[in-house]
Amino acid sequence: GGELALSVVLLVGSILMLRSFRQLMSVDRGMRQREVGTLEMAFPVVLGDRGIRLQRIEEMLARLRGMPGVTAVGVANDLPLGKGGGISVAMKADVGEPKGKPVFVHQMYASPGYFEVMGILLKRGRTFTVADDSLAPHVAIVSEAAGTMYCPGVNPVGHTIKLFSDTAITTVGVSG
Repeated sequence: GGELALSVVLLVGSILMLRSFRQLMSVDRGMRQREVGTLEMAFPVVLGDRGIRLQRIEEMLARLRGMPGVTAVGVANDLPLGKGGGISVAMKADVGEPKGKPVFVHQMYASPGYFEVMGILLKRGRTFTVADDSLAPHVAIVSEAAGTMYCPGVNPVGHTIKLFSDTAITTVGVSG
């Protein structure tokens, strides 16, 4: 009798776990999950000059854009829900303050075209453009969750944030 009861408990638990897993797999992740290819690049230390690395990336992007079937190309230092590589930093906004302990956001660097490639919905503002290079004023696109947390009741677009330095970064967009 005890073995039968234990078997029933394990069977019900397994069914519930499988049902939860199936529901979890059908949740909208907010990005394209199919028809996206990724390529990981590592540069040798010999290519220490940032300009040379950026030039190599641009050359690679130009070649990828020319490939048949490629509709969009973008670059980022990490993938959403990836194994890491981005940086988690405390964020301060010029409006509002988060309640409680400081919350850390995951900072990523991305190129124009990244949001299009990944199918990440832009809720407000704009995406990155070629004018947003290293010589231009710093701009950011924040997630809707971070925008709500750091600019409660206010549209974050146009407001500035500061990450690990005192450099003001203007928010130009809010992503899903």
